[in-house]
Amino acid sequence: MEELFQRAQSGSRDAFIEWCWKYQAKIGQFGFQNGIPPALSGNYQLAVFQEFYQGLPGIKPNEADNRLWQTAISKLAAFNEKTKDAEMAVLRFEEDRQTHAAIQALAEPQRVALALVSFIKKSSEEAARITEKTEQQINDQLADAKAELTLALGMEKEGQTEKRLEFAAKSYARISLPFPEDKLFSLEEQREELLAPGKPRAMDKAGKRTAVLLAAAGLFISGVIGASFLLNDPNPNIASSTDDNTAETTTKEMVKNWQAEYDAIRESSPERLGIDSKTYEKFAYVKEADAAKKRVLGKEAIKKMENDPKKMEHEVDKLLLKIETPKGMELKFPDAFLAGEEVEAFLDNYKLKTTELIEADAEIFERHASALSQIRFNGEMSAEKLLANNDEFPEEIERLLGGLREQSLTILKHPSEDRFIMRRNMETFYANDVLNSYLLSTNHFNLMMNEPYFDEQGLLVPIEGLSHSLMMMEEALLFEERSSELYEDYLPIFMQSFWLALKGNENQPVFDQKGVVKPEYRRTWKELAMQTKNPMIYLLLPILDEMEASGWTASKSYDQLAYKDLLTALELEKDGALAEKLPYGNFVVEADRVDMNHFDSATIDQLYDSFSKTYDLKLLEGVPPLQIVLLFDYANGLEDAETMWHLLAEEEEKPELEEYKAIWRKMPALKEEAGFLEIAEDSPYRIGANVYVEPMIGFKDEQRMWRQAQTLVASDNDTWLVRTQLYEGYDLADKEAPFVKKVESLYEKFSAWHNEALLNRVSPAEIGGMYLLAREKGDTQTMMALSEGSEQEQALVAFETSQLETVFPYFKELSSLNFSVDYSYYGYMEDRIRGGLNVEVARDGSSEGYTINMVKTEKGWRMEDLIPY
Repeated sequence: MEELFQRAQSGSRDAFIEWCWKYQAKIGQFGFQNGIPPALSGNYQLAVFQEFYQGLPGIKPNEADNRLWQTAISKLAAFNEKTKDAEMAVLRFEEDRQTHAAIQALAEPQRVALALVSFIKKSSEEAARITEKTEQQINDQLADAKAELTLALGMEKEGQTEKRLEFAAKSYARISLPFPEDKLFSLEEQREELLAPGKPRAMDKAGKRTAVLLAAAGLFISGVIGASFLLNDPNPNIASSTDDNTAETTTKEMVKNWQAEYDAIRESSPERLGIDSKTYEKFAYVKEADAAKKRVLGKEAIKKMENDPKKMEHEVDKLLLKIETPKGMELKFPDAFLAGEEVEAFLDNYKLKTTELIEADAEIFERHASALSQIRFNGEMSAEKLLANNDEFPEEIERLLGGLREQSLTILKHPSEDRFIMRRNMETFYANDVLNSYLLSTNHFNLMMNEPYFDEQGLLVPIEGLSHSLMMMEEALLFEERSSELYEDYLPIFMQSFWLALKGNENQPVFDQKGVVKPEYRRTWKELAMQTKNPMIYLLLPILDEMEASGWTASKSYDQLAYKDLLTALELEKDGALAEKLPYGNFVVEADRVDMNHFDSATIDQLYDSFSKTYDLKLLEGVPPLQIVLLFDYANGLEDAETMWHLLAEEEEKPELEEYKAIWRKMPALKEEAGFLEIAEDSPYRIGANVYVEPMIGFKDEQRMWRQAQTLVASDNDTWLVRTQLYEGYDLADKEAPFVKKVESLYEKFSAWHNEALLNRVSPAEIGGMYLLAREKGDTQTMMALSEGSEQEQALVAFETSQLETVFPYFKELSSLNFSVDYSYYGYMEDRIRGGLNVEVARDGSSEGYTINMVKTEKGWRMEDLIPY
């Protein structure tokens, strides 16, 4: 950030714009927190950055942050109109809207201090420097603000107010406010203020580009461009034409230098790319760039923009990106400052270049197939050995390997044949903060990364990793307009990739020799049904049901699947007509909120009395989701495990009643831990055949925030049931607590003979407690007996050695212990059910938390591995 700021001070408009983007979201949110409505947010942000820019030359880099926030505070009064109710719709929950309204009622000093510390996450000391107050004054303002909020929100304790502020902070962070970046270009007119008399001018953009180019390419082309230009000689003609931003016209010198830079890039590109000039001249991207050069630097364009040199320079920036190599595009992108459709054009051009290079490289590989076939490791052709470049290769291959970085490509072995293929190396793009600030970029990145997805031999992406690629394609196609170039390009790729994932081909058969679907295809289909949007789920659900029923040998829906069916499903989803064709697609959820401090349980009492007598699910038809959560909690309070079991949805993971009762343990009541329960209208989400809704739970004590709220599953007849899950939680501060005593008793009995029958009715948390107690006592044999099969099969010495490398706490050190498992993440996805044993150790006023893996085996819950997280 400091380097970026210094570049802005030296006169780089692009550096200042990039620096602004680093702060934009926080500045916009700060304004909203202080009463500036979303409609005025853009103008507020612009006013802040413009005023800050005016004082830019005199600001020390280490003072920039404070000065910016001081400017942000000074501009609040001009835009603060107090957010109206309708404008609070950007906050998702009513709880947060109430908090926001109460914050707006605070006096400005209190509100500003609260926003800086609670939301912008400044320390009291930093807030004091920003506001030019003492730290004590800031702390007093914070205390006053929280006291007023506690009263306004009807909270009983300030700790509850703190929790409300935490939730509000999360909601504020989700707000995306408009930023008129195009109006920042006017800042360029003030740039002469940065270049005080006698201060050396920064190297002009074209000069810096060319110097970098020469260093990277190792070429000497000063004869083409001119030594004075390359070395930033303060020649008055060049300096005034290319760097003097007060120039009112586009000069001949500017055009000459731009043409020279274009020619330099073009001339050096073949060598940098590692290809011959004849191949380079055939590339469509080169021809397109040459045509663009005639337009951009032609007489008509120059005449049209001769009085707007800044716009002309921007067009040249885009032109130079067109002729640059892929790596050159990546390096130059931050300085070009593209926006909107220009970014999309940039990525399309990048795709064209890399596609042509992939094809050209394939021809080179084919010409040298015999020599390349000898590059092997353990009998297989090895891309790693080729890239290591330790052997003598034909000159053309040597050149290509030298140009891979400039091509932004990497080499892989073809999955079905003895030959190499190319892939885009997108690491630089993913690491580019500027490029990633454009939302539309993500779709392009994800789709380009694994291209090509297939060839005439079949899939080029391993079937095990294809589900992620298909998910990204589906998401992008649902987002894009049908007329967009991305939609048209990737729709056939999506359809063919999906078809090959389902049907395979002769090189990649889906069925094994016994006619059973191969395990890797089963996993991929299941992942697609669980992780994707509606179109693929719609096609896969009947196939999976029928395949599983047949032992993965046959499915009528699979046989009837047509190539165009995916397109049909995609179009239905884009038209909003597919959800109703899926299970529970017509469920409607209304926003609801329950304040646990003022909750009248009479309705739940009556519902429990009737349901616990008959377990008739008809009694639950039309009951709102939060009422089901409260009913489940009510039964828990009465230790009625059987009623709780009947409230569980009929999922595959649902245990038998006796098993459930055996390991059931009472949970703390919601009224003891929760301040409120809330559900939003847009809460429902789909995983495979099921629709879920997950209530938001506001905890009184942040130490209990790992407690899971009961997530609900849509069932028949407009009924919500509780998703199968297990949860236990224990406070171990009292070493005489019943849980501690029970674990100690279980350990004493089990450690004597390791009788498995003793564990039949032991809960997962109790198993975990026994395990940690055994570790405390150095009883590795009992630890092994409480572990799953593979742990038990290793030698005792190996097990003991592995224990020395772990940082498990002892049982006596624990301040809390809980166990949880959420079954909805398994089913299709996992062969084994896993849970997490979460333990906390309190030391010297602080705490450390660990999560230890457990797994459900045929014998019950056991410790899975020795790695705590």
